[in-house]
Amino acid sequence: MAKKGIIFAMITAMAMSGSVHANNANALSSMAPYTSQASPETFYNGAMLELKRDGNAAQWVADELEIMKNRYNINTVNIYGLESFDRNGNTNKDALFAALKRLGMKVVVRIENYSNKFAFQVSDLSYIMNIYQDLLDYVCKSEHRGQVAYFSLNIPVDDPNVQNKIGGVNSELSKQRQVSYTQAFVYRMRQETATRGFQNAPMFLSVFYGWDNSFDLPSYASAGADGYFMNNYSYPKSAGYVPDETASDADLINRARLSISVSKFRSQYKGKPLVVEFGFHTMEYNGGKKPNQTAGLVSNRTAKARAIRATIDYYKTIPEFRGALYFGYNLYKEEGSPPAVMDWTLKYPDELPGETSSTSTSTHTTRTNAKTTQKSSSEASVESSTAISTQSSDTAVTDHTTEQILTTSSESETAQTDRNTKSSSMKIWLGILAAATAALGGLLAVLFGMKHKAMKERG
Repeated sequence: MAKKGIIFAMITAMAMSGSVHANNANALSSMAPYTSQASPETFYNGAMLELKRDGNAAQWVADELEIMKNRYNINTVNIYGLESFDRNGNTNKDALFAALKRLGMKVVVRIENYSNKFAFQVSDLSYIMNIYQDLLDYVCKSEHRGQVAYFSLNIPVDDPNVQNKIGGVNSELSKQRQVSYTQAFVYRMRQETATRGFQNAPMFLSVFYGWDNSFDLPSYASAGADGYFMNNYSYPKSAGYVPDETASDADLINRARLSISVSKFRSQYKGKPLVVEFGFHTMEYNGGKKPNQTAGLVSNRTAKARAIRATIDYYKTIPEFRGALYFGYNLYKEEGSPPAVMDWTLKYPDELPGETSSTSTSTHTTRTNAKTTQKSSSEASVESSTAISTQSSDTAVTDHTTEQILTTSSESETAQTDRNTKSSSMKIWLGILAAATAALGGLLAVLFGMKHKAMKERG
């Protein structure tokens, strides 16, 4: 009987150890933006995925999507630069779309880039369509259409290089051209997708009212888009205030400020689907020092986790709300002046035993870079113009969402090393816990065996 007890103890140890690892691999992260899974057909539980472009990117993207779904309840991925995911062929995109299909997930196909000559003219579309011709060929194939959430069509109203050509964002010329351009953009995209067999492909237009809500945008309703996506980031409610986990939800996300853009949207597109793009980073990540980039700034990770869910809860009170795209699932990015690395990420290494941390060396910047302090729109335009690449008229530029900037990964890698140390400590403690649990199970088994033997002898 003692031998049986020992064998039982060994089996218990193996089972408990496996159980701990399995539970760690599938447990919902404390940073998960979404409390439950949903079908992307009904609601976009979305997040931006920063692509890995070296090594075995195909295997990496398949593994990463599984983590996104199981640990973060994400069903939709927002990807910048999908058109360049493969240097040659479609190996990486094939792996991406195969994993999306297997997991019941979707991808947002972003049509972002534009020429340095861009000025909201219909003639600008030829350049854009040429850039995305191969990607459209790929995603419009019958085997891939089902994984496309929608095509997001970039309307770069916040690019000062564009607006300076047409008298500023609020000029009458700017407004007229925005309307005619959005009409032509949606029409051309419907043509391009239908020609490739993708009938009724969903088209969403970008809407951005400015960091201080000073952009007097015309309505794009006449373009007939299927929906809209809006960048709307929280800012601390006052210059000397950075909210922590003790703040009310309203103060934590500066709900009053967010509601201004929402009200403008509803006045122009009532009843039309809305997807909101937003993100948060922490002062804690930079050693408690307040960075120059205040869009999405909160004090610490606990406050960040609360802010993400509070933001989604707020938008769920808006009838048009169709989904969220959190920026960004695995992104650490250098921003601001002086530069600092922002932890936009949901995926902190000390929450993922067995996972290697991913430090972004992204060349993408976002609209959060357009305005790092609360200034007038004219001041913001001057500030953001320094970030935009000065390129020849024949090379592509993008709006602040995908524009190339210089990034240094060494600073963020150093910070990540400290966090990896915490991750290792957690792994050790989890191992100790598993061993202790297994030993206890074995001891109980032995005692049970001895008691059973004694009872037999007395009987």
